[in-house]
Amino acid sequence: MATDAQIKAAYRRAALEHHPDKQHALAGDDEKLKQASEDRFKAIQEAYETLCDLQKRREFDSVDTFDDSLPNEVDATSPEDFFKFFGAAFKRNSRWSINQPAPELGDIDTDMDHVDAFYDFWFSFKSWREFPHPDEEDVESAESREERRWIERYNSKLREKGRKDDFKRIRNFVELANKLDPRIIARKEAQRAERERHKAEREAERLRKIEEERIAAEEEERRKEEEAIAAAEAKKQRQSEKKALQKERARLRKLCGVTVGDTEPVLTSVEEDDVELLCANLDLVTLNGLCEELSASHLSTEQKLAAAVERLDSVRSGQNQEERKKAEATKAAAAAAALAAKKEAEERATRLKEWDEEEVRLLKKAIDKFPAGTSRRWEQVQAYVRTRTVEEILDMAKHGLKSAKYTAPAQDSVQIAKKRQANTVIKSEATTRDVSFTDVDVNVRAAAVEAAATKVSDTEWTAAEELLLVKALKEVPKDAEDRWDQVSAAVGTKSKIACGRRFKEMKEKFKQKKTTSTK
Repeated sequence: MATDAQIKAAYRRAALEHHPDKQHALAGDDEKLKQASEDRFKAIQEAYETLCDLQKRREFDSVDTFDDSLPNEVDATSPEDFFKFFGAAFKRNSRWSINQPAPELGDIDTDMDHVDAFYDFWFSFKSWREFPHPDEEDVESAESREERRWIERYNSKLREKGRKDDFKRIRNFVELANKLDPRIIARKEAQRAERERHKAEREAERLRKIEEERIAAEEEERRKEEEAIAAAEAKKQRQSEKKALQKERARLRKLCGVTVGDTEPVLTSVEEDDVELLCANLDLVTLNGLCEELSASHLSTEQKLAAAVERLDSVRSGQNQEERKKAEATKAAAAAAALAAKKEAEERATRLKEWDEEEVRLLKKAIDKFPAGTSRRWEQVQAYVRTRTVEEILDMAKHGLKSAKYTAPAQDSVQIAKKRQANTVIKSEATTRDVSFTDVDVNVRAAAVEAAATKVSDTEWTAAEELLLVKALKEVPKDAEDRWDQVSAAVGTKSKIACGRRFKEMKEKFKQKKTTSTK
């Protein structure tokens, strides 16, 4: 395909050669030759304009003679035929691609990455080929821009069917090539073989697990059977030993004359409680040996008694030793518990020392504010104190507040120093009733006067006190627990009730003033 520079150079040569002025001079007076030269020059100009305009040039190339035939499955009987016929068809149709250069089909040894890129290109193939329709309108004949756009849309609709048919033709061809490509077929076969191999491995693994589970189940069943047999044998052995032990105990009791039987008692000097002690603490072997010694004919009564006493002393020694061990273990446990309690008390004391007076005051206030029975009492107390956790608050409430360190001394328990005790003795004589009542009247009257003065002073506010009140209200946050106590302390001369009352009065005056100004 010629480049723009080649087309421009060819046009210049043709224009110089076939220019009408040059041809008129050669034609002389022959009008037919002159007209033919002019027509030829016009055709050269129209051809150049067509080739210089990309859209017109594409339309011209699209109607040029082109081989639209494509190979089919019959042409791909062998890999050589496939690459020969299909490669040529792809190369022939690549001239219509907008994206250039178009990749080639390659051969049987081409890398699979190149093969995948090749089919990705052709599956997303974009063609610039046009399909002019005989019923199209001439765009150059449009008299306005709107008419020109209408003609372009009309012509595009007429050409749409040709574009769709060509797209379908290329698409079917690419799908057929992808289906018949021996490289794609070989890869699919390899993938299928790999899937079959994985499937066979999974099936073998599944069968292996089933076999292992079967063997494990058989082993478990065999183990349970062996355990059942062993348990039955052990139970039988225990029952046999129990019967033998009972038999030896009965034999010992008869030999010692505790019970009456066919056997003549040989040792009647042993107490019944001692016999029962021997029966309860001796095992089967030891008890059998003792019975054999007591029933031996070659031993004297003193020797038999010594044997019984020896066993009895051994049993009592063992019991004493066990009792001592139990006592020592109990003592050690008590000592460990005491040590742990002491350590816990020390740690608690250390934790309680971390509390300052302000935290203790807030805790007491919170406990009074949230009495027992309050929902989520200790969480609310913790939110009030803020600086301690619920566990620390419970520890202080249960142990710290009950100690003398955090409890104010009672009024009756105040001790007066000895050097000041003389001042507490009333040495003067008692006054009469009338004078006493008069003193009371005077005191009450003075207290009433003082209260009235305080009431008057709380209702009368100076400008300086109001400024202090406004300043305190701005500085103390609204969510503070003791806000009005802080405001009263900032004013200095008024109580918190008077401060609150004055704040309401000032608020009402401000609202009234605002309403009046609005009207």
